[in-house]
Amino acid sequence: MAKFSKTKQYARRAGLVTATPGSNTENQFNLAPIQLCQFLGTLPFWCGDVKLHKKNPDYQHVAKCCVTHIVGLPRHPATNEEMPITDYQLEIVHRILKNKYYLIQNQNLATEALNKLLRAYHFYHINKGRQMGMTEIFLRLIQFFCFSLYAGNNIGIMAATNGNLARKDLRRFARLFLNIKPVVEQWIKSGVMRLVNSTVIEAFAASEEAITGDTKYKCILMDEAAKWRTIDDTPVFNSVEPIIRASGGDLFLVSTPKTPIKMFYKITITENEYIRMEYDIWHTP
Repeated sequence: MAKFSKTKQYARRAGLVTATPGSNTENQFNLAPIQLCQFLGTLPFWCGDVKLHKKNPDYQHVAKCCVTHIVGLPRHPATNEEMPITDYQLEIVHRILKNKYYLIQNQNLATEALNKLLRAYHFYHINKGRQMGMTEIFLRLIQFFCFSLYAGNNIGIMAATNGNLARKDLRRFARLFLNIKPVVEQWIKSGVMRLVNSTVIEAFAASEEAITGDTKYKCILMDEAAKWRTIDDTPVFNSVEPIIRASGGDLFLVSTPKTPIKMFYKITITENEYIRMEYDIWHTP
């Protein structure tokens, strides 16, 4: 995987610099699967253009401007109609991408200072309202990083103590690849999905044994972390957080609030390394 040594190149790759629609030299996806992965890794998350693509109902097969337009916009679960990416979703994406860019810019810092930055920008706590599309946007963000920062590593989706929600999230994640099928080496099998660039996405139930001893995880999404059916979920967090610190990966905690006895709540009332974001239903357009 290419190293992101040039901050300008990384800024474009991270989606902080928007590409001009249709300006890419590749006019068709006549690429080998691994080359397609590399090409997707050069695109921004979102080009910011809506009207241009709305003129062409088949735009997802011709757009080369950003990963979002290539994989297709989110769809309403009931009507299957395309839905716009909301302002608050883009705010989350841009905030995370900006943090990544800031880390790359400061790679020349002394080890101690750099480690402090790494700890500061890898733990995210999102307290959300219901039906806001937060799981969708984080799955899309994870997909985006599969072609750059997370390429060649493991990604974990942890949700519910019985694993049903995690498997559902993995199926949602797999659907994001329907327009870029060549990059998928193995569709979901026994809770595991593999890409041709050696990125592995796994789904598992919330438990302290789920990923114990494995340090190759570059990202873990803990979905609905406030609702796990376990009296004390501290051991789960204690098993996951050291892995993220060791790998320099990302931990995304996304949930609607439920009870003041779980770790998701305790993180909101204590001093810690999590970047906290809160969005309620009033943010919904």
